[in-house]
Amino acid sequence: MSKIVISSPTNQTIKDLVRLKERKGDRSGMSFVVEGCREIYRAVQSGFLIEDFFYCEEELQPESRVLIESMRLQRIAEVSKDAFSKVATREGSDGVIGVFKQKKSSFDDVKTRASDSDLFIMVIENVEKPGNLGAVLRSADAAGVHGVIVLGSPIDMWNPNVIRSSLGGVFSVPVVQSDVHEFFKFCGANKIKTIAAALRSESKSIFALDLRGPLAVILGSEAHGLTEGVLNRSHSVATIPMLGLCDSLNISVAAGIFMYEVLRQRTMR
Repeated sequence: MSKIVISSPTNQTIKDLVRLKERKGDRSGMSFVVEGCREIYRAVQSGFLIEDFFYCEEELQPESRVLIESMRLQRIAEVSKDAFSKVATREGSDGVIGVFKQKKSSFDDVKTRASDSDLFIMVIENVEKPGNLGAVLRSADAAGVHGVIVLGSPIDMWNPNVIRSSLGGVFSVPVVQSDVHEFFKFCGANKIKTIAAALRSESKSIFALDLRGPLAVILGSEAHGLTEGVLNRSHSVATIPMLGLCDSLNISVAAGIFMYEVLRQRTMR
């Protein structure tokens, strides 16, 4: 293991690390930054390859020291508090920052995660806020969802807001960026029932639908909802009952309600 010491916040390595965290530069297409002991551990646990590791002695927590001792690091950098603060922008960084190699998931990865279980997929279309994707992934990990499919506008799943709000769910749940045609082709080939979340004349409450068997639940952005191309190709249209003045839920909240209704139906005796 090679070790370097960085004391200046203007060091070029620190500048490059800041750019990578901001998702800028050539390396942003290959690598991403993870802050915090818990998230770094979950990335490693999920098989992500760590490329660089930075720590600040003054900021280290006991669990951070255990993490460092347990990892097989090729390169490590001890960073001064001033230099570390240039990169660490969140509370609870625990004095550690890792750079990991990106992994691209596919529909085959989703099927592998499902193993012999009926496929259960969450799909989001044209969702722009990284924090919403992260929150969906956090619930997807908890509810045993086999994959999250992103349709329409591409979103950078390695954005720090995705990683932070997912609490590591971005590492455990395969995320596949797809177009509408490819997605429905996959569903047809695997006999997956598709349910679109939208308010239409034919919509039924999610609590009145049979959500067992291979299933994909599709949600759109709060501002625009789902496109007609998705709605017209889905098997069913579902709504979540709204009893107050508000006529919509945050997409991550709506996704969580769908996920746990599916889980309830699949596990009830």
